[in-house]
Amino acid sequence: MEDFSRRAILGGSIASVAVLGLGVGRSAAASSGKWTVPALRYGMTNGTKRPVTTAQYLLRKWTPSLAVDGSFGPGTRAAVKTFQVREGLPATGALDTMRSWDRILLRSTATIGGKGNTVIALQRELNASGQASKVEVDGMFGPRTQDSVLSYQRHVNHLAGAEVVPEDGFCGPATWTELIRLDTKP
Repeated sequence: MEDFSRRAILGGSIASVAVLGLGVGRSAAASSGKWTVPALRYGMTNGTKRPVTTAQYLLRKWTPSLAVDGSFGPGTRAAVKTFQVREGLPATGALDTMRSWDRILLRSTATIGGKGNTVIALQRELNASGQASKVEVDGMFGPRTQDSVLSYQRHVNHLAGAEVVPEDGFCGPATWTELIRLDTKP
């Protein structure tokens, strides 16, 4: 995808293009210089429960019957492979590269009026971030969720001293990137 197309999808944020475009194919232990992806692999639970749970909610787009239990077991590995095959990625069964995370986040945009697993994952991440107003986890992207997203986006930009994410009240790849990045900070 060309930068122009990516910029249009991400609401014009050049910072977002830079974040999503760096490090494709690197291992999860590697950093793009901007953020590090959570390395999620078979057998993980302790210390990774939140990112595994978030990934499970997002993977339900490709595998609706996936159990959300915070454990990266056989069902989650199979769901990751299904996602990877359908998205034209190497079917490793692990979410441990920038490329896999880029793709799953690009397909997980949440906007006003949205509902379902993506919104549940978003609401849980917003509440866990401690950097947004608390929101009920009900799977409905209404005005309160939109306000929470906007609060989070403003906070991220304030800390960065620049527009890292668009302050638009919806959750696209740039906002998702910042939310999951919180899971990988030391």
